Amino acid sequence: MPCYEVNTANVDLNVADHQLLDQALQVEGYQTTYSEKQKQLSFSKGQVIGYHKDNKLHMKAPAGTPIDTAAIKRGFRS
Repeated sequence: MPCYEVNTANVDLNVADHQLLDQALQVEGYQTTYSEKQKQLSFSKGQVIGYHKDNKLHMKAPAGTPIDTAAIKRGFRS
């Protein structure tokens, strides 16, 4: 039975402004959705998926697919 590996990245991201994070992700080409009820920003780009909730950024992608957490930092500077 084949094994499926997943790359994960978890980053402390103390951003209270979900709109700013939303804009930064969109600058880097991510599609975003914000759930007011859950207070969670979900995003995806290609095979990379993730969400931001409670000042934590969680990202996942299939093995071999790079997760570019630095892209989010670049988006904030734009």
